[in-house]
Amino acid sequence: MAIVLEQARGAVIYALLSADFVRLYPVNPQSLASYRKAYAPSGAKSDPADAVLLMEMVRKSPSVSAPGNPTMPTRAACSC
Repeated sequence: MAIVLEQARGAVIYALLSADFVRLYPVNPQSLASYRKAYAPSGAKSDPADAVLLMEMVRKSPSVSAPGNPTMPTRAACSC
């Protein structure tokens, strides 16, 4: 199971790190904001639209996840 989160640390991240079957893709909120501007120049924001954008970011550029973190999948491990 892959989970994309708009954060890199916190209680949710630490809880999910203990699950072997979960692959975490933390995304910097500023990265998402910049990516969103390319699709919605008006700055319109919604949770469903952000969820789609987060999925696309990881599918198209898995390197947006924290590099060097051994719990994060590599580009080769991404089965998206």
